[in-house]
Amino acid sequence: MEGTCNCGAVSVKVNDPDLFGSNRRGHICHCTNCKKTAGSGRVGCGCDFQSITCGGFDADYATNLTIETEKVTITGEDNLSVYSDPRTGSGTPVDRQYSLVFCTSYMLTSPLLSFRDRFLFPISTLLKLHIDPCKSSPPPVIDPQISRPIKSMTPLYKGKTVLKLGIFPQIPNPEWESFVVNRQSWGKPLEGATYYKTKSMVVGSGFAGSMATLNALEQMKKDNTKGRVALIEAGKEGERCGASRWTMAYLRLDKNNNFDEDWVKEMDQVSKGLADLDYCRKLGQLVPEVAQYLIDHGVQLNHHDEKDVLLEFKTGQHFVFPEGGGHAIINALFAHFKKYDNIDIMWETEAQSLLTTDQGQMRGVKVRKNDGLLHDVLGNNIVLACGGFEGNREMLAKYVGGKTVDLPLIAPGLVYNRGAGLKMGLSVGAATAGSFDGTHSELVDIRATKPDAVIWGHNYGIVVNKHCKRFYDEGKRHLFATFELIALETWRDQDQKAYFVTDSTIMNRFRPGWVYDTTDQEPVKADSIPELADKLGLDPKELEKTVSEFNAACNDKPFELLALDGKRTHGLSPDKTNWANPIYQGPFYGYPMTAHLTFTYGGLKTNTKAQVLSTNNVPIPGLYSAGELTGLYYHEYPPATSVLRSLTFGRVAGLEVAKNLAGRTNRNDQARL
Repeated sequence: MEGTCNCGAVSVKVNDPDLFGSNRRGHICHCTNCKKTAGSGRVGCGCDFQSITCGGFDADYATNLTIETEKVTITGEDNLSVYSDPRTGSGTPVDRQYSLVFCTSYMLTSPLLSFRDRFLFPISTLLKLHIDPCKSSPPPVIDPQISRPIKSMTPLYKGKTVLKLGIFPQIPNPEWESFVVNRQSWGKPLEGATYYKTKSMVVGSGFAGSMATLNALEQMKKDNTKGRVALIEAGKEGERCGASRWTMAYLRLDKNNNFDEDWVKEMDQVSKGLADLDYCRKLGQLVPEVAQYLIDHGVQLNHHDEKDVLLEFKTGQHFVFPEGGGHAIINALFAHFKKYDNIDIMWETEAQSLLTTDQGQMRGVKVRKNDGLLHDVLGNNIVLACGGFEGNREMLAKYVGGKTVDLPLIAPGLVYNRGAGLKMGLSVGAATAGSFDGTHSELVDIRATKPDAVIWGHNYGIVVNKHCKRFYDEGKRHLFATFELIALETWRDQDQKAYFVTDSTIMNRFRPGWVYDTTDQEPVKADSIPELADKLGLDPKELEKTVSEFNAACNDKPFELLALDGKRTHGLSPDKTNWANPIYQGPFYGYPMTAHLTFTYGGLKTNTKAQVLSTNNVPIPGLYSAGELTGLYYHEYPPATSVLRSLTFGRVAGLEVAKNLAGRTNRNDQARL
């Protein structure tokens, strides 16, 4: 392919036999600079058409081709002058080189060459070949600020040239469009091309992703910031992926929606000093406004005074949960999306990799849609909120270790948490945080037909394995402090089989209620321990022996549910150190249980602004993350906090994105894609 300007002073030849093959090549650009350079310059030539053409009429878009520089031959670059242009849409100065020789067939002149010190893209050559020469004599006076460069050095495609295709008699069918937010209202999309008009994107639609999206949209509206937000979700519409839709969403709040003031201390203790305490303190500061945000957006928060379970929370024996669980939160946030016409929800779209400049600035996400093809979603601000790697058996085996194949997922949406966000972050040099061999698991009712069917009250009876042997101190600590640890023990060392056994004293105290009624199944009930064993599939003699030994080993201290009461056993292995009440009052009850995986601990490292940090603890420009994709926990999970941190730092990320967009808009009224 070869073309020249009208006078022949500049010619360009492209040597590529596949240029007009079956694959689309090139793209259409609607950015302000390209529209000006593709249309006309403004010259003071005094010609009769000055008011129409020389007065600054602009085309709607430019047609470009990105190609290897060695395939491009340019002649006529001998006579060039330089103009340093500081007024660019990106805020990056451009050295534009102009020809001292002008075509004489028409009335306009054009700059021929631009070199960009820094740009949104990797260093390459940008050729702008739409030459509008000028008839007038003497040579016209050029206003370089809106003239047309031919060639620019930028950080986009290293070793490649981007050609403006106006001088060629035939051009390839463009593959994609960029800056389409600037397309004129009468303009139409290029049929069959990939085009996006987003300036920022959120990957993942759970608590963190939904909060990031909605807060970005709201703040953009307040700031009168132009642009769109793309919400990218691997799952199908209506599935509500991840675990957000299924969780009860217990929140560690007091009666005034303040966060537990002792949580930071607890995090420091259980993590053995490894947790990011600045992050933890920031969470505590922001939680009250997040709770109010949920209320303002239609979420009903139920306040619960706990009368039977001793809480380690410093909240006055109080916690909070949304009416309708996590599903209610997600539905409320999605309902508010409908108020905005600048959101694109991309279902069944799997994020594959991050697109960056050579300097590391975010410029988009490569995704695979349900047509199986790869597409580029372009934007400088990216929030990764697509969960941990619970649904990736390979990564579980790599990081967590053996037997993870036997660890079921607590909610169906977790199959989409395949570690994509973690892999994308690592690929651009992100640091990590949290225990990569750590997971949060919970004991659930094997018989349940619903997700998240947790049996919470392991403290108030005994838990045995398939051989009817106790294997864990059920009274070691508070309920919420140990429900994870006994689940991990069941998975790792008890062949994923555990059985809770108690009597009517406990069941009459706790039922109905959340402790034993999260499952959709009634407890197994029997008039004797041997009968209960038979119904549970256990050896009746062995279970009766274990219960008898337990009863005989209990001391005479009073049974006090709201204290670490010291009512314990002596001489057993293991002993039960609190709430060791004899199991003697029939009927007797039991639940068959197994451990289910809830979330992974290891993830990307972020700061208090939800910025993803590099391995040298420097924020990666334009990259944010929130939710369980971000690493925080070590050794143990201080409970009723994961939902809160996902909501809180999802909100932080969304507000930071909006702030960044507003800053760009204020500089140039155009935030670059």
